[in-house]
Amino acid sequence: TGPMYFDWDMSAQKDFRVTERMKLSFRTEAFNLLNHPVFFIGDQDLNSLHFGQSTSTVSSPRILQMSLRLKF
Repeated sequence: TGPMYFDWDMSAQKDFRVTERMKLSFRTEAFNLLNHPVFFIGDQDLNSLHFGQSTSTVSSPRILQMSLRLKF
Protein backbone atom coordinates (compact mmCIF):
# COMPACT_ATOMS: atom_id res chain seq x y z
CA THR A 1 0.00 0.00 0.00
CA GLY A 2 1.05 3.58 -0.40
CA PRO A 3 0.27 6.99 1.03
CA MET A 4 -3.34 8.12 1.12
CA TYR A 5 -4.45 10.36 -1.75
CA PHE A 6 -6.30 13.54 -0.84
CA ASP A 7 -6.63 17.07 -2.06
CA TRP A 8 -8.93 19.88 -1.00
CA ASP A 9 -10.82 22.04 -3.46
CA MET A 10 -12.40 25.30 -2.34
CA SER A 11 -14.41 28.13 -3.84
CA ALA A 12 -15.63 31.49 -2.56
CA GLN A 13 -18.00 33.98 -4.15
CA LYS A 14 -18.95 37.57 -3.37
CA ASP A 15 -21.79 39.47 -5.06
CA PHE A 16 -21.75 43.26 -5.40
CA ARG A 17 -24.74 45.39 -6.37
CA VAL A 18 -23.76 47.84 -9.11
CA THR A 19 -27.22 49.26 -9.68
CA GLU A 20 -30.71 48.08 -8.79
CA ARG A 21 -30.80 45.80 -11.83
CA MET A 22 -27.10 44.91 -12.22
CA LYS A 23 -24.96 42.69 -10.03
CA LEU A 24 -21.24 41.89 -10.26
CA SER A 25 -20.07 38.49 -9.00
CA PHE A 26 -16.45 37.76 -8.10
CA ARG A 27 -15.56 34.08 -7.71
CA THR A 28 -12.30 32.38 -6.75
CA GLU A 29 -11.69 28.64 -7.04
CA ALA A 30 -8.68 26.74 -5.72
CA PHE A 31 -7.89 23.16 -6.70
CA ASN A 32 -5.48 21.23 -4.42
CA LEU A 33 -5.68 24.14 -1.99
CA LEU A 34 -3.04 22.81 0.43
CA ASN A 35 -0.64 21.98 -2.44
CA HIS A 36 -0.06 18.59 -0.80
CA PRO A 37 2.05 16.22 -2.94
CA VAL A 38 0.96 12.59 -3.28
CA PHE A 39 3.90 10.44 -4.28
CA PHE A 40 3.66 7.63 -6.83
CA ILE A 41 4.53 4.19 -5.48
CA GLY A 42 6.96 2.71 -7.96
CA ASP A 43 8.05 -0.87 -8.36
CA GLN A 44 6.45 -3.32 -5.88
CA ASP A 45 8.82 -6.20 -6.68
CA LEU A 46 11.01 -7.05 -3.66
CA ASN A 47 13.91 -8.08 -5.92
CA SER A 48 13.94 -4.78 -7.78
CA LEU A 49 16.66 -2.16 -7.28
CA HIS A 50 13.98 0.54 -7.16
CA PHE A 51 11.70 -1.13 -4.60
CA GLY A 52 9.96 1.38 -2.33
CA GLN A 53 11.31 4.47 -4.09
CA SER A 54 8.98 7.32 -5.02
CA THR A 55 10.29 9.10 -8.08
CA SER A 56 7.25 11.15 -9.13
CA THR A 57 3.96 12.55 -7.89
CA VAL A 58 0.40 11.57 -8.75
CA SER A 59 -1.26 14.83 -7.75
CA SER A 60 -1.24 18.07 -9.71
CA PRO A 61 0.05 21.37 -8.27
CA ARG A 62 -2.25 24.03 -6.84
CA ILE A 63 -4.45 25.78 -9.40
CA LEU A 64 -6.18 29.11 -8.73
CA GLN A 65 -8.96 30.42 -10.94
CA MET A 66 -10.76 33.77 -10.65
CA SER A 67 -13.75 35.11 -12.53
CA LEU A 68 -15.95 38.21 -12.79
CA ARG A 69 -19.54 37.97 -13.96
CA LEU A 70 -21.87 40.86 -14.69
CA LYS A 71 -25.53 39.93 -14.29
CA PHE A 72 -28.20 42.23 -15.71
